[in-house]
Amino acid sequence: MHTLHQANIGVHIFFGTLALLVGLGPLLAAKGGARHRRLGRWFLGLSAVVLASAVLGLAVFNFRPFLTVIVLLSVYQAYSGYRVLRIQASGPAWHDGLVAGAFGLGGLAFLAWLPHIRLVWSPVVMYSTLGVLLATTAYDLARPAWRPQWLRGAWRYEHIWKMVSTYTALLSAFTGTVLAGYQPYSQFLPSVLGTAVALAFMAHTYYRSRPPRPARPVPAAGPAPALALPLRDRRLVLGGFVLISLVMALGSGKWAFQSAAHFGITWGCSLLYTLVLGLGNREIWRQLQRRYPHVAQTRRRLWYLGLGSAAYTSVATVAITLGLARAGAGVNASPQALLLIAAINLVPTLVGQLIYESRHSFQQWQENQHRADQLAQAQTQAQLDALAQQLDPHFLFNSLNTLAALIEPANAPAQQYLEGLADVYRYVLLSHDRPTVPLAEELAFVRTYVALQKVRFRENVRVRYDVPPGALARRVAPLSVQLLVENALKHNEASQARPLHLRLVADAAAGALRVENTWQPRPAGLAPGTGLGLANVRRRYALLGAPQPVEVAQEGGTFAVTLPLLEE
Repeated sequence: MHTLHQANIGVHIFFGTLALLVGLGPLLAAKGGARHRRLGRWFLGLSAVVLASAVLGLAVFNFRPFLTVIVLLSVYQAYSGYRVLRIQASGPAWHDGLVAGAFGLGGLAFLAWLPHIRLVWSPVVMYSTLGVLLATTAYDLARPAWRPQWLRGAWRYEHIWKMVSTYTALLSAFTGTVLAGYQPYSQFLPSVLGTAVALAFMAHTYYRSRPPRPARPVPAAGPAPALALPLRDRRLVLGGFVLISLVMALGSGKWAFQSAAHFGITWGCSLLYTLVLGLGNREIWRQLQRRYPHVAQTRRRLWYLGLGSAAYTSVATVAITLGLARAGAGVNASPQALLLIAAINLVPTLVGQLIYESRHSFQQWQENQHRADQLAQAQTQAQLDALAQQLDPHFLFNSLNTLAALIEPANAPAQQYLEGLADVYRYVLLSHDRPTVPLAEELAFVRTYVALQKVRFRENVRVRYDVPPGALARRVAPLSVQLLVENALKHNEASQARPLHLRLVADAAAGALRVENTWQPRPAGLAPGTGLGLANVRRRYALLGAPQPVEVAQEGGTFAVTLPLLEE
């Protein structure tokens, strides 16, 4: 029996170590990618072996209450975290509720039994672990009552929370057993750090999944608008957090160097400070950079950044220090000590914010320089094109006017068509040197262009304009709306049996103009579109510093292009 027990412990330790090492992979890999899914399956497989050996050891060889609670939480979090991927579209099945109810009843039974047994491990840790288990099972049992739309959006956060909880539960069991002489630090520190990591990933997922908010217009005296730049700081965050926490641990005093366990505990506390303060201040900087991304708004952003970072760092430092002191970590929580620790933590906060702000300023300068080069190149190309075509448009325009004088006055349709054609060329010539035009002028031009096309298509083309008066003063790139209408006519069938419907909708509040048409591609045999026209429209709006990109969408039987409306 003893040999079997030792063999089971060996299996548990071996696969537990592998699970802790492999489990770092899904945390660091790009979420949803092939590597993330592959390493996640490996972690679940290794965790299954670890938990099976733990159940066998606790049930047959050596029962320990705290490890039993950890196993209950780990098994359920692993099962539920995996299941949420399978039920994200269909919702929970009956057996998911059955499993949640069984583990919830097991947690309640354990909770009622704990006061009657001798607790070797910290009661705070055991009761908090049971609290997490009961809260998770209660949430899962209540899932059928939530709206399906809410559940379809919440599965990502459930998966993050439950899988990170599985990892931290395994880590807490490992450190609590190996570093038994340093309880309760070795028990609760992994859970606290894991909670901070899970919350950080959930916040990151939320901000990535929500639709982008339109940037505020730049003041009249300011330069062209610049959108908020992506952070791309994963290496900076990982390296910076590890380095800062190590520096804090090395400067903490002699107690940290008495043994490897002492240093690990000190480093864990330092890492807790670094994660909470670093991720929080990073999010403050990120939100301010999204809200005030322009060079003209730098002073305001820096004022808010300094005040917000100082306030958050002070409050978070006091909260963490008081929490560690209350947990019996031996931390000095006197007012003088709190003031000193907060002042010390303000130094790396200031350094980190300076690094982010300097990095952002350099990226913004690079973006502006690149855009200026592109704009200069586009202007040079436009001038060359204008020189090459200088004769033809003027000659054709003058010839149209001459031809109009030669048409018999009684032929009113021919006169109207020729006048419309002349108006089209007049608009093309007048808007050639203008970077933007009012939406009212562009729509008047589009109406004239559509009238010319309807001579050919008659009622096979039907156009509807939903443009409020408040949007007519906004500006667009000249000929951009007409190009979208022309593309719809060029690439779609318009016949008596299948008339082509176009709709132009402007939203002044959202700052966008949507041009949509029924998606009915022409029969095979015609040359397919190259996409060059849409690519040019995207490039022109990017060079004009549009607050939003040009969006192209095909949903069912509708093809739509959304253009941003520009300020004057």
